[in-house]
Amino acid sequence: MQQPSTSTSNSRQSTLAGFIQKTDRSARNKNMKRKKVVLESECEKMKISGIDVKLPPKMKPYPSQKLMMFRILQSLKSCQNAMIESPTGSGKTLGLLSSVCAWLQNYQVQRQDAKTICRKHGVRPPKPPPDDEEWENFPLDVSELESSEVVPTSSDYTFSAKGISEIEEVIDEDITVISPVSKRKSVDAAVGTQVKPKRQKIEKKKEEVECTCLPRIRIYYGTRTHKQIGQVVKEFSRLPYAGVIKHTILASREHSCIHAEVKASHDITAMCKERIAHEGLGCAHKQNIRAARLDAGPEMRRFVEKHGETVWDLEDLVDALSNSTPTICPYFAATRVLSEDADLIFCPFNYLLEPIIRNSSDVHMDKSIVILDEAHNVEDTCRQAASFDFTEAEIIGAMEEFSMKKMFLRKANERLLRRSPNPNSNEDAAEGIPEVLDEIERHIALTNFVQKLHDWLVFVTSDVVNAPAKFGGRQTKTMSFTALSNSLKDPRWNGLYFKRKENGEGPVSEEDEELHKLYEQITKSCGFMCTIDKSSQTGAPVDEIMAKVLSAYKLSGNTIACLEKFIYFMTFYSRNANGINNMTTYKAFVCIEKEYQSSWKSGGFGKISQALGSQSPWTGFGNAFDNDEDEDVGWKEPKKAAAFKPIKPEHKVTVSLWCMIPALAFRDAFSGCRSVILASGTLTPVDTFESELGMTFKFKMEGDQVIPKEQIFASVIPRGPNGGRLCATYKNINENDSFTAELSAIIKSVCETVPKGILCFFPSYRLLEKVWNYMEERVILKKLGMIKEILKEPRRSSELAGVMEQYERAIEDPKVIIGPRGTGALMFAVFRGKVSEGIDFTDDRARCVISVGIPYPNAVDELVVEKKKYNDESSKPKSAMPIKTLPGDVWYATQAYRALNQALGRCLRHKNDWGALVLVDERFMTNSWSQGPIVAPQAKISKWVKEQLVIYDQYSDFQVELGEFVERMQNRDRSAKKKEVEERKNEAGLDDATEWKTFKKSVPSILIG
Repeated sequence: MQQPSTSTSNSRQSTLAGFIQKTDRSARNKNMKRKKVVLESECEKMKISGIDVKLPPKMKPYPSQKLMMFRILQSLKSCQNAMIESPTGSGKTLGLLSSVCAWLQNYQVQRQDAKTICRKHGVRPPKPPPDDEEWENFPLDVSELESSEVVPTSSDYTFSAKGISEIEEVIDEDITVISPVSKRKSVDAAVGTQVKPKRQKIEKKKEEVECTCLPRIRIYYGTRTHKQIGQVVKEFSRLPYAGVIKHTILASREHSCIHAEVKASHDITAMCKERIAHEGLGCAHKQNIRAARLDAGPEMRRFVEKHGETVWDLEDLVDALSNSTPTICPYFAATRVLSEDADLIFCPFNYLLEPIIRNSSDVHMDKSIVILDEAHNVEDTCRQAASFDFTEAEIIGAMEEFSMKKMFLRKANERLLRRSPNPNSNEDAAEGIPEVLDEIERHIALTNFVQKLHDWLVFVTSDVVNAPAKFGGRQTKTMSFTALSNSLKDPRWNGLYFKRKENGEGPVSEEDEELHKLYEQITKSCGFMCTIDKSSQTGAPVDEIMAKVLSAYKLSGNTIACLEKFIYFMTFYSRNANGINNMTTYKAFVCIEKEYQSSWKSGGFGKISQALGSQSPWTGFGNAFDNDEDEDVGWKEPKKAAAFKPIKPEHKVTVSLWCMIPALAFRDAFSGCRSVILASGTLTPVDTFESELGMTFKFKMEGDQVIPKEQIFASVIPRGPNGGRLCATYKNINENDSFTAELSAIIKSVCETVPKGILCFFPSYRLLEKVWNYMEERVILKKLGMIKEILKEPRRSSELAGVMEQYERAIEDPKVIIGPRGTGALMFAVFRGKVSEGIDFTDDRARCVISVGIPYPNAVDELVVEKKKYNDESSKPKSAMPIKTLPGDVWYATQAYRALNQALGRCLRHKNDWGALVLVDERFMTNSWSQGPIVAPQAKISKWVKEQLVIYDQYSDFQVELGEFVERMQNRDRSAKKKEVEERKNEAGLDDATEWKTFKKSVPSILIG
């Protein structure tokens, strides 16, 4: 037999080695490749609703994607809102991005055309010739004309001087405008032009025309977490719009800081602000933005692309700018520079919904398009955004800080005046000292405001201190909107509340005008004290001293937060627009509870240094007063501010101002938007969205599941293996162990049947612990532990990453982690927890989801009780409430099924995925209830689950069919993987037995079968 030549053999070995290396390459190394930008010539195009939509190369959209894009384009063209439910794996994110980007690109062309023909800012046809009356008594002497009256005659078009200047000032980088002709300044250019003085007035009058330019429109794409932004940007990079539609990401310093010392601190935001403030140490990464002339969007984009990607997520941006020359601060690059010209802005929900964050993040909502992805929890998020908590400790801390700093500033005032020259002299050193310090004294008037806030807190808690303790040792009370309103209007703390006009824009009376001014002063003072900029200093000796004074007065973050919270609360609370009185939507909850790690010290809260940090506010300030002739040379820390008596020693006192209707925050954020699009895989039930959010969603869609029906096993288990009925109500769970025993048997049975990952969701941690302890006491967990790694969702978010790592390792390599019988992992979790939302359990990570019961909110939770009462009242036909809602029980049920649907969606993540859904509760049987707000519970389950749902009256039937389903899916996977391996083998040309043997050793056994 002829041996292959050496060169051929080496070539084949090289091919084999290369193929093995390719097979073993990890996803991490794959992601390190530079992303390829999709060219427009490569993309697929489709005309939808009259607009060309571009899709990734060779992509054929699902019918549900086409319908989604059609609905979205309809809403954008008509300035309406849309609600899109599309199951995970159906291409929801790509459909959202491709449709809104297509509309925006089409709109930008229209905007360019509109600016070109705008009579105020663009090119326009010449004016008609003057009539006979205008020509009458026309002066023939050109010298009678002023230069501004000269009109060129040789131009085809005319421009107003104002129009030309505005073109130069407002032209956007993404808009191309036809360049205007040069101005004609010489009188010779007007020879033969005949204009009488009266004509100038006529022309000016004609030039006062309305601007017809179209406004700039941005797209804000909101997600629940920063991690989800990365997934959305990955989809955006697949589209040909990437690189054409400019994007950026709004993120906190915690996710984007690259300064080593700042990152190592416990409070990255506070440390960053301290360094970049006047007299701070500075940050070279931030300073490099201006030094490298990267303080404009286009320059920064070119710089990022040079050192990284054209389409980047936050991790890409941080990596690129931390390894660039010079290094650039990713936080300021993304949120301050790149946001200026960005068309598409990705950010977490709170940047859009929470007013404090929105107003400090340069977010422009007016006329924008907003997409809220994974919006199933938007109601809760909005209620939280308009609700505020105040603790006694933070208010006392603010009072102590103001008192201490007031003492410092008075001494500073006295000393500066003593050392300044005669006020009547012309010496510059005296100029401005009294004025500046008087202004500071006026700011110290904020102390009175905080004192009133504290007095109000003491008043509303006075009758709770001696009230009997409830469950958990808490003393509580709930105040109606009337009681809350009366308490805030009490004349003893006049200044906390002011009325607004009907339009919500200003105060009603002169008295309220003064209070309104106080609020404005508070806002300005907070901003002034926190943003002392070195660039504002002139360098004069007194200015340096004043800079130190102002820097010393800078308020702590806790004090600023306390003031800002009450300002924003009053902004919501006092608004009375369109006949809607917002104060009727608020209730107050007072809670006094034992604080086991109390911040109280004997006699008060301790020294002000506890609130300000370890350093005195005058650290480093004494040098400004060197050689002072006063006998008390330098600065000594003054005596501690007067101790404040606690309301109840060693207890935490909290007043929560609860907003009962999310519409307040939602409309405050989005009322000026062009369109708002709510999207999620699980919006069902959609009953409450319009009533709770206070907006109409004209275009709605509930998409179909793209996963073939034969890959979904959806079941209802009304009875356990021993025949016991399964109904996870509070009464049934606590009456005896029958329910717990049946559930334990079901979990064990499913784990023995289904390989890889299994998620089991409980309505509460209490039931989770009860089942866990039952299985542990009866050695069920020990036996189950021989085939599954059993884990519990931790209560602390910081511990979740470690638990998830254990879960995934057991799924990837069960024989090593568990033992010879190991098949995967089982995770006990809770509805509405971290595991139920935001984590992608694709393929083997979740082959089965067991849902236990119906996750109704806690029926005895005070907030839930008050929300149900509010909805019951506001749903009445003759209710005085500002917004009509659905009854409390309907709202209550909706919250339960939305959480259920979200948990069920953890399984089945793409069209080739498969999995089993096991609903353990007899209430899911359609005819189990015939009346009440929760008629036919199946109607509230997501469409794609409901269509597949099978009720198994006998558990043995369920067990058999589940086993057959799993075996069928495993055989399908083996066939698909063998086919893939054969294709790779043929691609590599591995026809020799020895080479195939080597290949098999290099490839994971799961691929070979």
